[in-house]
Amino acid sequence: MLQRLLRFLWWSVAALVVTLAVTLSAARLLLPEMSEYRSQIESLAADYLHRQVRIGSLDAAWHGLSPVLRLKRVVVSGGDLPAQ
Repeated sequence: MLQRLLRFLWWSVAALVVTLAVTLSAARLLLPEMSEYRSQIESLAADYLHRQVRIGSLDAAWHGLSPVLRLKRVVVSGGDLPAQ
């Protein structure tokens, strides 16, 4: 009985490690494609803020095990915002 439980735990851990590796590999492969979503992010931000939003550039990187999007040169324009 104990041997069967240990075997089950071993296979469970092995399956978890393989699943995690495949997931992270897929995320790393898809990360460069995230920068192509700039116009969609601009549209979502504009709908949420009710202002025109322009993003100068969008960089994708990794922070630890999580993907991070960095928005650079973001311009939010609106009638009641001070002009620069």
